[in-house]
Amino acid sequence: MAFHLEPDAFLLLEDASGKARPIFKTCRTLVPKTVSDCHGRVFPVPDYTDPGDWRRQIDSARATLLSDFDPIVLADSLDITGTRDGGFDGMAIYDPFVRPSGWASAAGTFSAAQLLFSFNVNAGFDHFTERPPFGDCFSPSPLEPPIDPTGWDADARQVAIAASRDRVLDSLRTTLALQIDPRLRDGASGFLAVYINSFNEWHEGPRSSRR
Repeated sequence: MAFHLEPDAFLLLEDASGKARPIFKTCRTLVPKTVSDCHGRVFPVPDYTDPGDWRRQIDSARATLLSDFDPIVLADSLDITGTRDGGFDGMAIYDPFVRPSGWASAAGTFSAAQLLFSFNVNAGFDHFTERPPFGDCFSPSPLEPPIDPTGWDADARQVAIAASRDRVLDSLRTTLALQIDPRLRDGASGFLAVYINSFNEWHEGPRSSRR
C-alpha cells in the first residue's frame, strides 16, 4: 500500500475562542485506482490509497494528538465521497488546471456535505520545453491559462506575464469571495485558509509552474 500523509503545507490558526487548530493540506491524496491510455489499456495507479485506509490513519492521528490539539486535515481532491469517507475535514485543491471559474461549484458541493474547502492562489502552468514522448499516447501538458505564444520573444513573454498576473488576481479574488460567503461552509464556520502555489515541478521533467 502506497500511503503517505506528508503535509504539503502546515498552518496553525486560532479560532474566535482562542483555540489553536493546525491545518494539514495533503498532496495528491485521492487518486483513481486505475487509469487507461488512449488504446483503452488499463493500468493500476501505484500510489492509490483506499479511503478506508486514509480514515483509519487519520482517526489514529487524531486520537494520538487530541490531548494537544485537534488538527484540520484537507484532501487534495475534488472527490467529495472519497474526502468524506477518508475522514478528511474538507479539501484544498492543488491542481492549477482546475480553473477558478469552476471553484464556486466545488465550494457549493463540499459545503452541502458540511466539508471545508480552500483553493490555491496560483499563476497557472507552463512548460519551457517538451518532455520526450513516452509511447504514442503521450501528450504534453498545455499552457494554463490557455494562451498560444508564438515563441519566447519579447512579445510572447509579455503575453505569458499578463496571463500569469491575471490568473493570480482571479484565483485570489475567487477564493476570498467564496470563503467569506456566509452561505457556504467556510464563511458560516469562520474558517479562512488561503494558500499560495508557486511550486516548480522540475522533478516531473523540464517544465515548471509559472511563477
